[in-house]
Amino acid sequence: MKQVIPGVALLALSVFGLIACDDASSGSTSASSSGGALDNLAEEPKSLYGKSAAMGRDLKEAIEQRDGAAQGLADELAGVESVELAGLRWSVPEDWQAVAPSNPMRKAQLRVPSELGDSVVAFSTAGGTVQANLARWGRQMMDGMGDPIRPRAEVREISGLKVHVVEMDGTYLDGPPMGATTERPYSTLRGAIVESGDGLVFIKMWGPEDAMDRAEGAWNTMISGMTRP
Repeated sequence: MKQVIPGVALLALSVFGLIACDDASSGSTSASSSGGALDNLAEEPKSLYGKSAAMGRDLKEAIEQRDGAAQGLADELAGVESVELAGLRWSVPEDWQAVAPSNPMRKAQLRVPSELGDSVVAFSTAGGTVQANLARWGRQMMDGMGDPIRPRAEVREISGLKVHVVEMDGTYLDGPPMGATTERPYSTLRGAIVESGDGLVFIKMWGPEDAMDRAEGAWNTMISGMTRP
């Protein structure tokens, strides 16, 4: 029985054959000897196939550069031991990971990995009053009746500054303030609002209840350990 080569494979063979004949540099004798057909392209290929392959080569290089930059950022964040914002500093608890902020409003972001579900810690600054921002957090958490929670904050003094600390359990509305949200039941939100000399600083942590319970000690240590370097 004769082996039939699919049309797509024939086209691919034709493309790379034309690349090798028309667009490869004179110093190349085979694709395998120099890393593949894309690497053998002339600087300015003339055939249609060669130009298409050149676009593929450029895309390949752009992807490699992007991946390299992402890996560099990941390596840099992996070594972060503290977060500094508005003249304040918090030590990052062990096993908590600094990640690139997923929202431009966030100045820094941490990931708290757990087999019970990951939690997120976000550092940010904003205007408004303490009470208005506590109410905003309350609207992000729904109680068992589906109503927003009215948070009551405990006021602490840390490094000579007032810090308003709050904790809420319920259904977390995950998403941007003015966009679509995803309901995440059985969640916990912990927050701290610092009255700094440069305005209000916000630290908000949220995640599954069980995972948040396990991380409570590390959260309290981070918040109470705030310094003014």
